[in-house]
Amino acid sequence: MSPIEDRAREGACNLLAGAAGLRRGETVLVVAEPPGGGFYDDRLAPIVADAAAALGGQVRVIAPPLPTGPDAFPADVADAVASADCTVFLSRLGSRARFLALPRQGRRIMSYTLDLAHLAESFGRAPYGLFAEVHDRLVARILAARRFTIHCANGTALEAGLPAGGGTDGGPLTQFAVSNFPMMIFPPVTAAAMSGRLALTLSLISTGIHAYEDSVLELPEPVIFDVEKGRITGIVAGDPALARRVEAHLDRVGHRFSCDARRIDSWHTGLNPTTFYPGNARADMERWGNIVFGSPRYTHFHMVGANPGEVCGQLFDATIAFDDEVFWDCGRFVFLDQPDMRDLAARHGADPAVLQTRTDIGLD
Repeated sequence: MSPIEDRAREGACNLLAGAAGLRRGETVLVVAEPPGGGFYDDRLAPIVADAAAALGGQVRVIAPPLPTGPDAFPADVADAVASADCTVFLSRLGSRARFLALPRQGRRIMSYTLDLAHLAESFGRAPYGLFAEVHDRLVARILAARRFTIHCANGTALEAGLPAGGGTDGGPLTQFAVSNFPMMIFPPVTAAAMSGRLALTLSLISTGIHAYEDSVLELPEPVIFDVEKGRITGIVAGDPALARRVEAHLDRVGHRFSCDARRIDSWHTGLNPTTFYPGNARADMERWGNIVFGSPRYTHFHMVGANPGEVCGQLFDATIAFDDEVFWDCGRFVFLDQPDMRDLAARHGADPAVLQTRTDIGLD
């Protein structure tokens, strides 16, 4: 094995033993994408499968075609997932299943390590338990909050009260049917009471729940959305033609999926400071968006429909506060600056450097 493959194998063990809790003798299903697709590196599935076997797992690898959405999730794959103690998705199938009512038994992990570098660097090798604990502490603070605010340099100024318990539409934070590896993000926060101005940049892309034609709409300049209680009431851009294109895009997708084209359902922000993307976002925005959502620099809004909607609106380097306490400051996850976080990293055997937000996410 090459040095990067050796380090990637360490990342695979972190995925299997840390995130999936694999125990000797358990059955492991690795779901890959069909070879040659270019979204996931074809070398990943064999490395993860070999690591699972070395840990004592009974391994099966499949590479089914991608369905258009969760409503077309393959029955044979669902049966295979139901019969496995542990399923690892190295496939967008895992994203499309994240809100499905999957069988309760077994653990299901969606891996966002798209290539060997992602598995071999701190993104894949930092102890899973460290950021799982960060996630739990953050969620506890969000659930206790009664208000949030979001601001950015492009003009975003949003605020909302929160129901008791945090929540989406008055209930608990929306939970995923599939866990993510690495720990990337906290569950979506409701936008039902959110009002103000939202400045989106770069592009509108799919949320990944469904595949649909022309899912990427590039935004050559910031587009301002006027928002009232979770609904878009106006769209403004320096170029009026761009505002019209944005409006037409939302309407087309809303019509395609028979859902509310003006709804902003929820939002969340990345919590993993080791997230990086080595290429240019514009080269493949769907692939880029499938990993960069874990970066603290990236806040995204679920638009057009409910839970989580069909269009992802992107905001960068936001300042976000809950009950007036800033957790993200201009895209830096300052929640990790609390004194006990270095102790937490040490307890998990991690270099404190993994708490520093990487800035290389394909934008510069």
